[in-house]
Amino acid sequence: PARTLETPVSGPTTEQAIRDELGRAVAWLRSVDYAGLSQNLKDQYTVAERFIQQAHEALGARNLTYAATLAGKAAEIAEILRRR
Repeated sequence: PARTLETPVSGPTTEQAIRDELGRAVAWLRSVDYAGLSQNLKDQYTVAERFIQQAHEALGARNLTYAATLAGKAAEIAEILRRR
């Protein structure tokens, strides 16, 4: 029989944990002074917003692994931006 390759997922893996991480990412982005960002950082802000949107779509499709990955990336970018 064919074997399935399972890759470990770091970060949140339950739907609630993913939603919590998305909530943090959204809150952190809201705290960023967008007008004060350089063009490069504005682009990163847009990427984080896209990751959040895609994570919500992945949750709707019950693809928790993909949603967790996207939520983690969005939160990472948002945290960096809020510290600037």
